[in-house]
Amino acid sequence: MQNWLNTAQAAEHLGYSVKTISRFCRENKLKHTRVGKRGDYRFKVEWLDSFMENQSAGPTRASYVPPKVQVGKQSRTLARLRERRQKTAS
Repeated sequence: MQNWLNTAQAAEHLGYSVKTISRFCRENKLKHTRVGKRGDYRFKVEWLDSFMENQSAGPTRASYVPPKVQVGKQSRTLARLRERRQKTAS
């Protein structure tokens, strides 16, 4: 008998959220099968381990640093409008 994991168990095994696991399935990034009338996802542990081995070592949440926000033309325009409002309010 084969042991199948549901989406919540797969999420715990991989360290992702249930929504992320479902998205990976919809995008065909993660091998799965569908069961029942609702079409619930089921996974083999071997499939999940293979998925993790094939993942690139991209940025993780802990190592992610957001890019610096650059002040553009729109930001300068908004700053000028705020200055004008302050002058007229005074």
